[in-house]
Amino acid sequence: PSPSSRFQKRAATAAAWVFGRRQQGGDVQPEDNEEDIEKLTELLVSEMQQQLQHTSGEPLQVRRLIFRDLQRQLHPDKNTHCEEAAKHAFQKLMQERQSYLKP
Repeated sequence: PSPSSRFQKRAATAAAWVFGRRQQGGDVQPEDNEEDIEKLTELLVSEMQQQLQHTSGEPLQVRRLIFRDLQRQLHPDKNTHCEEAAKHAFQKLMQERQSYLKP
């Protein structure tokens, strides 16, 4: 197989793992109290960190795709049911950017 087909296969596998993990958890609908928002934030950050850790050994091109997918998933505009929790998780993701995407 050519290098580009191997890359595409690895990228597809990693993306499937990321999206599969996200879908398994289901949507959590927090109440409006701070405790529920805090729990959801911890859940999103923990899940995000697991995904970054699990895929940290992938080639840089694959990690870039995974990181972009995580940005889309965690962006507060995409999580209108839990904007505050998504905002905190997205900020944590952006803090991890430099170390995760280093060559």
